[in-house]
Amino acid sequence: MKHILDAALYYASSNMPVFPAGRSDKQPLCPHGLKDATIDEAQVRTWWRQYPHAMIGIATGPRAGIWVLDVDVNALKGINGHASMARLEIEHGILPLTLCSITPRGGQHYLFRWNGANIRNSVSKIAPGIDVRGHGGYFIAPPSMRADGVAYQWKDASVTIVEASTWLTELALAASSHGPPQRPVIDLNILPNGAPRKSSSARDHVWARAALQRECSALNNNHALNIAAFNLGQIVAGGELSEQEVVDALTAGAEACGLMIEYGEPSVSKTIDSGLRAGMKYPRQRPRY
Repeated sequence: MKHILDAALYYASSNMPVFPAGRSDKQPLCPHGLKDATIDEAQVRTWWRQYPHAMIGIATGPRAGIWVLDVDVNALKGINGHASMARLEIEHGILPLTLCSITPRGGQHYLFRWNGANIRNSVSKIAPGIDVRGHGGYFIAPPSMRADGVAYQWKDASVTIVEASTWLTELALAASSHGPPQRPVIDLNILPNGAPRKSSSARDHVWARAALQRECSALNNNHALNIAAFNLGQIVAGGELSEQEVVDALTAGAEACGLMIEYGEPSVSKTIDSGLRAGMKYPRQRPRY
């Protein structure tokens, strides 16, 4: 099935590590499972010569730069993720438009851009039928076809992958942990073992400032401001940025792009504070992988 190989090669060329998966059980067909996922063209061609009808698995997490919200549907088990998603959107807000695939059972895979948060796999922790595929997970990508001939398909392949809403990122992070998240009390000069914290390396400093500049330069509406505040709040909690410099930078960015005029200073300040508080529950530092 040449179109399957072409799709696998396209994903690999887009830096999304792929692997062949069984058409009946979705399990990896390579020796070390998910760990074998690759962007190497020669290896991809070799796999699909060996398994020409295999489905395409894509590893989620930092390597691919994406994580997936899996809205599952299984009539036999009474699972209706669409109903759960509708309730979540009523409570928190509509999901942003992002690349989405339709699964053979009528579920949906929403792809979101990886922002460095430690999102891991979870099953129905956010809500019944709402699963997460993050670091250490994978999903089956279109145009893969199951053994019964039913295929995965993109809802609209032209849509760009975007970052998730802050509320969804927070729920996914909470589902990744073993207990309810607590905002840490952080002394930036003291390590958890009581020893003095060493100064950040030059690479840490450059990484944090680059993140600050990147988030501030991407501001264009209130939603983007909230996401930026959340992402930078994680770095504040990780000790690489101060809360005040983030507030100052986001406020200046909001003013520069017209958000102060559009929403007003009280609303902008509230959005920044809300995003920071949410992000500071999940400390983040420069990735070491």
